[in-house]
Amino acid sequence: MKPWIYLDLIGEGHGELVSRQRGEMMASWIHRKYDEAMAEKLAGDLEVSRLLAEILVKRGICGTEEASRFLYGKLEDLSDPFQLKDMDLAVARIEQAIAAGERIVVYGDYDVDGVCSIVILLECLQLLGANCSYYVPDRFSEGYGLNSDAIEKLAGEGCRLLISVDCGISSLAEGQQAGDLGMDLIITDHHTPLDELPLAVAIINPKLGGEAGCRDLAGAGVAFKLAEALCRQKMEQEELYNWLELVALATVADIVPLRGDNRIMVKYGLQKIEQSSRQGLRALLRETVLEDKTLRTWHIAFVLGPRLNSAGRLNSARNSIELLLAQDEERAAALAAFLCRVNEERKGIEETIFQEAVAEIEQHIDLEKEPILLLGGENWHDGVIGIVASRLSERYRRPCILVSWEGDYGKGSARSIAGMDIFAALDYAGGFLQQFGGHKMAAGLRLERRNFSAFKGKILEWAAAQGLSSLKPSERKIDAEIKPADINEALLQELELLQPCGEGNPLPLFLLRRVAIKSAALIGKGREHFKLKTETERGELEGIAFNRPQYMELPWRNSCQDLLFELTENEFRGHKRIQLKVKDIKCSFMPDRISTVQDKLQRVAELLVASMEELKKGRPVLFIYPTSRILKRSLVVLENYFNRTVLQALHGLMDSGERLETENMFRQGRPRIYLMTRAYCRYYLRKNTFPQNLRLVLELWPGQGKLLEYDQGLQRENLYPQIEEICWQKADWEADSPSPAWIYTNRKKTVESLKRRWPQAIVQSGIRELERIRSLYQSGLKAGASVFLSDGVFAGIFPQNRLNERLFFADVPFSIYEAFSVRGQMTASSEEPVLALFDSQGIKSNWDYLNRVYPDLAEVKAWFRQLIELQQNPIIFDLNNWPALSEKFTRGKLLSVLHILRELDLCRWRKEGSIIEIKLHKPDSSTINLANSPYYLEGQAEKKHYQELERQIDKSLKW
Repeated sequence: MKPWIYLDLIGEGHGELVSRQRGEMMASWIHRKYDEAMAEKLAGDLEVSRLLAEILVKRGICGTEEASRFLYGKLEDLSDPFQLKDMDLAVARIEQAIAAGERIVVYGDYDVDGVCSIVILLECLQLLGANCSYYVPDRFSEGYGLNSDAIEKLAGEGCRLLISVDCGISSLAEGQQAGDLGMDLIITDHHTPLDELPLAVAIINPKLGGEAGCRDLAGAGVAFKLAEALCRQKMEQEELYNWLELVALATVADIVPLRGDNRIMVKYGLQKIEQSSRQGLRALLRETVLEDKTLRTWHIAFVLGPRLNSAGRLNSARNSIELLLAQDEERAAALAAFLCRVNEERKGIEETIFQEAVAEIEQHIDLEKEPILLLGGENWHDGVIGIVASRLSERYRRPCILVSWEGDYGKGSARSIAGMDIFAALDYAGGFLQQFGGHKMAAGLRLERRNFSAFKGKILEWAAAQGLSSLKPSERKIDAEIKPADINEALLQELELLQPCGEGNPLPLFLLRRVAIKSAALIGKGREHFKLKTETERGELEGIAFNRPQYMELPWRNSCQDLLFELTENEFRGHKRIQLKVKDIKCSFMPDRISTVQDKLQRVAELLVASMEELKKGRPVLFIYPTSRILKRSLVVLENYFNRTVLQALHGLMDSGERLETENMFRQGRPRIYLMTRAYCRYYLRKNTFPQNLRLVLELWPGQGKLLEYDQGLQRENLYPQIEEICWQKADWEADSPSPAWIYTNRKKTVESLKRRWPQAIVQSGIRELERIRSLYQSGLKAGASVFLSDGVFAGIFPQNRLNERLFFADVPFSIYEAFSVRGQMTASSEEPVLALFDSQGIKSNWDYLNRVYPDLAEVKAWFRQLIELQQNPIIFDLNNWPALSEKFTRGKLLSVLHILRELDLCRWRKEGSIIEIKLHKPDSSTINLANSPYYLEGQAEKKHYQELERQIDKSLKW
């Protein structure tokens, strides 16, 4: 087997490694665009930080008044309930029924939203003296919404006014039946209306009309608005607000946007829950160990909500309703304990169905062709399939419809992802359904088994018409990229202004780049949570990624990681500290966006991922460069992404002791990324072979002919194509263009000259930290800078569309490879000429430098003869006052020559300050074989490649 991984197969064989490094969901990280000037104004007007203002603007909250209402909204800012369509009709009919002593029944759904809606309106009617009761259908025998048997039963029991909460908007037949049986119907609902509305005295649905602030109300929010309208001037406002605890529970549990009225009601509702006098809620808080704690929306979403939902899923929702209505403490405690037990049972059933569904998907569904998952199971618990559909939707990054079959009929639950309207899909395929209802993100349905195949075909037809891709990556929208120094208690405190967070107003998602993880471990009962620690200038930071054990497999020991996280406070044993709640991790060299198109960036990422896999397996990786200068430039970039101990340079310009130590590590096959020049590789292979465990070799640019043969059985692969000739064009340029220009420089004198010419120029040459480069670039653009001076090491961080065709070379690069890499990163078209600000003297200056640093054979021999002729051993002199040698040879070449002589074992030397001591080993030697000097070989390679560049420049510019 050839010890090689072919790069043309990396996109296939290692492409999945990129997916694995990005986690199971393979999310693209999206940087939100925003108006910086607007953020600055908002920060000043509201006296908040620039960071908080940026977050608000990115979320579409741009005006000062709007932002103030969002951050500091009060109960007085809630919309008027009578702005909702038909509210006046509903209030009039209910008041009439109360006055006449008519029997009123509140009919609701069996989820948290329905349960809370029933309790709110029932308690309101009781306070107003109504003759009322409630009805909640059985999920298993009756199903969702109004049903014919229930309406007939209620009519027979004397109900004259039926009020639906959190359901009814699509109950056309049931509305007609109620009227036929002599019942008036009032519908309060928040689900998406169909084109035809049911027969009713009044239909209160924010989607049919109302102020903007109440359009996304949950069912309980609509019920509260009705209660508020009924109780106006009949009870104290503060007493009315006690129901906000139930509104908060329902709004968060039903995953509706926390904007407008929802945000205000949840904000104050959470406080009401903490201080609740409701026996049932207090019992549930005690049972879940949340009593006396500051509550967040996640406590509802993941603790309280699931327990209140569990009764309707596995038993009867009446248990949850009775808990919230309970007046007796003992009764409330018993019901709370019962709900917690049922919730544990629900978890087990859910996991069983989930595993069965995953097996069905993996074995029988072509994920390449089906952008919407549709599958069913025999007698799957239809009280749980909604949760399972949600988990499957998240796992496979697409909408999911699950159906539980019982005989010839099935009940289904649908869940979607952002940007895909599942209700619209069901509406398109509605001809094959008996019943359906819901909204963009979630829906329920019923159908006959014989129609499932046709229904599935229609759904996939809709998906195709929408242009949905089964491979579309999920997206994580970044609120802000910050630095470790930004993370402190002050920021955490200010972010409290964004609470409550949830749907439509998520916790801010921050990006921290190039994090060196100090340690990591899996914690939890099942070792399912990934915990990390990292050191910063301000001390240690901790992070936790819940249910992400796969992150332990990331190469965090070898490479820096980018973290997407929410900033939270963790309390343990009375101690509070800032904690990063990690939502996603990727190697820092990975692109932020997942692309299905193979481009250079993706290819590089795949290669580096493959390199990490090799290190993980205990094998070395070899990168080969055309010259030492190119290698050193690459090393500067790589050191910003990798643990420096992982990177080992190996070239002829190194100190001999360090070089031999690294060479020995390579020979032993120790797992590192070795960066080797082509010249040193040839030198190495004269006496050695590559280590047996070497599998991955990358020669960045192809060599010429067969100058470098590793093994007769190896095929050479390259990252970049064969270098083509670059067309150079002489340019005269003034900094008068509105778009910024980027100028390549490699000499201190050039930088100083350009800086005198353009004092506002941003100097980036010589900087080795990527963050400093980015900061200078961004601050320069903000300040209106038009000139950026750089050595091109980090050229790729600049947006191509801003600098395209504005790239100039003030100095001559030292090889065609250097020119190619700079031009390739900075300009979109390889056909455009490279603009030269230098002249022929620039060519000569580079030659002067190369000849000074890299002596040729004649110079080495001459130097050696002069040292012998001194007839001293050792030879000691002061570089500031050195002997007659200086008459013939410049001081600049001395150390270079000594370096070569030491490699040839002709001398040993040491230097302290300006004093140098040379001890000749073989003063009588007359033969010097420079092929044994890695330093000399590197110099020859540098000169050779520079000569090739000079030829191309001369051909274009014709000096």
